[in-house]
Amino acid sequence: MNQKETIKEMKTICIDIAANFEVPPALVEIILIKRLSELQKTRQMIPEYIKEGHLYRLLVNWKGRFLSIGQADQVWLQFSDGTIVGDKKDDHLHTFSWDELTRIIHPKPNSALYRRIRETLIARITGLV
Repeated sequence: MNQKETIKEMKTICIDIAANFEVPPALVEIILIKRLSELQKTRQMIPEYIKEGHLYRLLVNWKGRFLSIGQADQVWLQFSDGTIVGDKKDDHLHTFSWDELTRIIHPKPNSALYRRIRETLIARITGLV
């Protein structure tokens, strides 16, 4: 399976998991992005995945035009209004970690739910990556 097919399958998995757990697909995508960033071999898939997902549309509607993705040891997104979302360590006022963004998208934090989503997601994508 090539990268484009793998990303398409991951999107389907995220939508399915979101429906099963009754959470926004963007929340599952954040968990997926964090997982992909943990694995060296899948880190390069993140920019392509982000560009077409629910999280991207949500962020562009919220923060405006998307400018760049940082990807060295940290995965982050930068928007035209200066907002940075992700792992980038910055003193900038408009910087949100993935965890902060998770709480914005799904305001009722529930670590047990997030853990179950993560475990389900990892089990489903293991064969793909």
